Amino acid sequence: MKTFFDILITLGIFITAIPASILVYSRIKRTSSWEAHHPQTSITIASILLCGTAILVWGSFIEPHSMVINRYEIDLPYIHKPLTIALIADMQIGTYKGKVWTQKIVDKTLALKPDLILFGGDNVDNMYYNEYEIWDWRQKICN
Repeated sequence: MKTFFDILITLGIFITAIPASILVYSRIKRTSSWEAHHPQTSITIASILLCGTAILVWGSFIEPHSMVINRYEIDLPYIHKPLTIALIADMQIGTYKGKVWTQKIVDKTLALKPDLILFGGDNVDNMYYNEYEIWDWRQKICN
């Protein structure tokens, strides 16, 4: 299944980037082309296509490997000792993210020295997962 999605991503990038490049090239180099006679339209179309390329690249290669740590301080009237809570969610462990990604999350979570760790949804990719890997990282965090 990984190969199928890799092919789809590659096709999507080519389907958006190549026509945008051709539009820009034709507008600049071919003075008698449709693109040269309709500069606003060709640039608008090329911009939309390049936005599609950027979204595909961001969503496929950059965002899945980003990790966000947000810190919030909440004053509660009856709790006097500081309490650190870590919420881990949307890890998507599976075909594209395995042991290295999981270890990175474990290390960063343990570095925060939380008093309580909560797990939110989408921890496992539904297409594939190794239940022993999942158990292994939960054991590391919870111990």
